[in-house]
Amino acid sequence: MNRIQNIIRILIVALTLTFSWEGTAQGGCYAAGTNLSFTATPSGSQSSSIQGGCYDGSSFDWQVGTKPSWLSAYRSGSSVVVTVSNNTTGSSRSGSVQLVKNGSQIGTFTVSQAAGAPAAPPMPSKVNYCGYTRLTRNNPPTGITYYWQSSSSGTSTSNSGSYIDRTSGSTYYVRARHNSSGLWSSSTSVSYTINYLPGTPQTPTVDSQNCNSVTLKRILYDQYSGNGNVWYWQSSASGTSTANSNETITLTSGSVYYLRSRNTSTGCWSANSSSVSYTMTTVSTPPSVTVTNNCGSTLLTRAN
Repeated sequence: MNRIQNIIRILIVALTLTFSWEGTAQGGCYAAGTNLSFTATPSGSQSSSIQGGCYDGSSFDWQVGTKPSWLSAYRSGSSVVVTVSNNTTGSSRSGSVQLVKNGSQIGTFTVSQAAGAPAAPPMPSKVNYCGYTRLTRNNPPTGITYYWQSSSSGTSTSNSGSYIDRTSGSTYYVRARHNSSGLWSSSTSVSYTINYLPGTPQTPTVDSQNCNSVTLKRILYDQYSGNGNVWYWQSSASGTSTANSNETITLTSGSVYYLRSRNTSTGCWSANSSSVSYTMTTVSTPPSVTVTNNCGSTLLTRAN
């Protein structure tokens, strides 16, 4: 029995010495907060109630100490009000708030936050070309990849190129994905228009043919249809001359001529041109005649 009592006395002394050392090491006071847990996208702040006191009975005075950059905290009465930023890192994170008195730490409590999706990508830029529009995305942060999507909820990882050329449609999307967690952001949508190419003109016809010239004629359809397309005569299939949009053209050489359509508002040419072949009917000039002067007459002789 005496042995047991001695052991109890030793334990009491040891605990008393331990508490006394901790109180001295922490400035004679202690403080502890309630651990907090936040969602990835918090809707506001949370408060941690503080319990504590001073071993010598002195007044309890403390300040909020060091904390992570994504976490803010301030003292409000006997509590600490904590606010955290959206977690777009793709993994959960934790930090702590240290409570101090006169520069000495007297307590701490932890703050944790669940993993969150990355932020939506910035708006892509767009440039209109003839027949297509090019969408160009920004460069993503480290650990995140931007993917082009055909729908706002798409999760395709087939295209992460810096740009995409669109030849149809009016809206496209880009989403961010964490490489490690696989979490997707909300989508960023970009609206665009396309400068469609005009259609190929209908084939012209040979209107009339005279000696040493031929006249070609086009129909009047596109010139007066109100769709903004004008047909121009061209000397080559890929020509872009706007010199002649008349209904007819008269040629004195060659064997083929072309007609190509151009949209007056966008400046875009049709991908192809229509062509008409023709044959020139030429009459050569006769060679000079031979002149023979005789007595009382002159003889003119032509070639066969």
